[in-house]
Amino acid sequence: MNDELVQDKGDVSFKLFRKNFKKIRVSTDTPIIAKEVGSGFDKALAESLDSLGFDGFDVGGAGGTSFAAIESYRNKDNFDKYTRKLADTFREWGIPTPVSILNVRSVSKKLIIATGGLRTGVDIAKSIVLGADIGGFAFKFLKSSMNDQQQSGSISNT
Repeated sequence: MNDELVQDKGDVSFKLFRKNFKKIRVSTDTPIIAKEVGSGFDKALAESLDSLGFDGFDVGGAGGTSFAAIESYRNKDNFDKYTRKLADTFREWGIPTPVSILNVRSVSKKLIIATGGLRTGVDIAKSIVLGADIGGFAFKFLKSSMNDQQQSGSISNT
């Protein structure tokens, strides 16, 4: 959740999260996955979300996209000096994906999706050995689409 903390006008109030989540949980049969975006999960958070009723976890560990870096860059002209420094400080911060997988698996039997810093099928295989059920990555596709717009169309249509 560090991405919210470093955003200009980020939502940092989670007071009603449990109450609102419980309403959503009872109103739908659709699986609800808890997703981190570069910060990963520690055991306490994973256990709390598991008991709350999430159906699985996308660990989104450190090593992949850094939303602190994105926010720092995206709003570089709008950030005051303090906020920009905060975003830069948390640029590389987070729990690595392998550790996040182990943390979640130690407290939950539910679905684990490994993301965050994975680059190859071997990375996904290693994640499965650690306890993930499936894995995903985007870096190579994003890099390819940025380098070759024509190839981007063929990849995104695959």
